[in-house]
Amino acid sequence: TPTPTASLNYLVDGTYDDTDPLINFNGNWTIYEYPGTYDGGSRYSATVGNTVTFEFFGTQLSLLYTGLYNRGTMTVMIDSQIVGEVNQYSAGVTTQNQWDSPVLESAGPHNVVLRHASGSINDLDGVIVSGGQEPTPSETTTETATVTFTPSVTPEFDPPDGKEVYRSSYGPHE
Repeated sequence: TPTPTASLNYLVDGTYDDTDPLINFNGNWTIYEYPGTYDGGSRYSATVGNTVTFEFFGTQLSLLYTGLYNRGTMTVMIDSQIVGEVNQYSAGVTTQNQWDSPVLESAGPHNVVLRHASGSINDLDGVIVSGGQEPTPSETTTETATVTFTPSVTPEFDPPDGKEVYRSSYGPHE
């Protein structure tokens, strides 16, 4: 499965596997292979409080996960605001379940924190970003300051020895 190229350290429009280097797993997340998961594998947390963090540029985020009887709830925060809870419980194994965030007002970039909130297991199989194009260099703003330094030199006489001393913005010089 081709993966979109992310730049500027955030995910752009496309589908990303849990192994993407821009998706950061904090705490102990176990990698496992299972038929039917996106790209053949997924990750799970068995510790409440473990988190996943990443940034994306778009107006909507979708999460792929595997549902099962031992799955709990994952809290989704975008830009420090809780936008939803993903209940991953299912009576039997279900792969590539999809949870969609509310549509955001701007394309971002946005910061995401996924937190294992409850239950024995939380799972993350993939991330889908939509509703935004990667900004082009003309859409990004860079402020550049130009500093001009003009030294000034003023001749003065040093009364004790009568020598002429020049004082400049660089310091005194004889």
